[in-house]
Amino acid sequence: MAVERISPSERQLNLTFALLRSDFGLTKREILAGVPGYGYNLNPNESDFTMFDRDKDEIRTAGIVLEQVPISGDEGDNREFRYRIAKRTFGWPEGFHPTPLQSRLLELAAHCWQDISLTKELQMAMTRLVALGESPDRAAISELVPSFRPLDAAFGPLASAIESADVVCFSYRKPGSDAVETRTISPWRFLNVEGQWLIQGWCFLREEPRNFLLQRIVDKKIKKDPNTEFVAATKELLEQAETDLEEFRSANLATIRVKPNTAAWSAFEMDFENSDVKQLRFLDAELMANRLRRFGGQLEVLSPQALSDAVLSGLRKVAAAHA
Repeated sequence: MAVERISPSERQLNLTFALLRSDFGLTKREILAGVPGYGYNLNPNESDFTMFDRDKDEIRTAGIVLEQVPISGDEGDNREFRYRIAKRTFGWPEGFHPTPLQSRLLELAAHCWQDISLTKELQMAMTRLVALGESPDRAAISELVPSFRPLDAAFGPLASAIESADVVCFSYRKPGSDAVETRTISPWRFLNVEGQWLIQGWCFLREEPRNFLLQRIVDKKIKKDPNTEFVAATKELLEQAETDLEEFRSANLATIRVKPNTAAWSAFEMDFENSDVKQLRFLDAELMANRLRRFGGQLEVLSPQALSDAVLSGLRKVAAAHA
């Protein structure tokens, strides 16, 4: 009998549900004969068993504890096992139960990762959260979600390059300039500074350590350069890169006034301030203006004047486009 045309993830979800509903577990043959996606096959062959084994491994990779209970004296024959999901898989640690606030924070964190390579893992985590009886209150965070942006598309390829010590090339637009340059770097590590992700590494163009904003990478297709030797990070090189970054960061300071009881008030954690005024350091004036502009009239830029002008100019363009 032909197997239904459903995705492996759907078949694995069906398997998970079937095992959850079974009090004593299911054998391989029971699974292949009764779980949607396996063709309801009463006479399975080796390929059917192989498909189940793949699904079993994927389920375990997702963090689900799949137990094997022998039903015969021959423990070497894994077709004579009953498979079941351990009760602890879908239960909180003893003595712990998340509050509604904690569930909302988990949901909010999920939005920060939703459009990158971790999406599959994220969805599995959120599915397990809901299965534990805590369905996050999406309405309570709807105002905050637009202020979060997913990691840049370059994050995944650069993370792989760091892990494998590969030299990479990408197109980069410097802050305050429309010119696009090709940069070749040995990537060392990621940093998150003032809400911006950076890649730190050796720049072959400048022949020194440099910090690059991921949002400034124009071509999201990161290319490897196998003909250039990787320059490894040293303590001295890392200290030089950090010093340059701190000097640049210290020279850029913004002062804003935020209206109470708004999304901006929550986003900028104004409850921890002594007034409605807060100072923010930033790495890129244009990107900071874009960030502040999202909140519209919920805040006012007091200084520097150039940043205030950039925010107001952008808001006027939006108003004119929708007039």
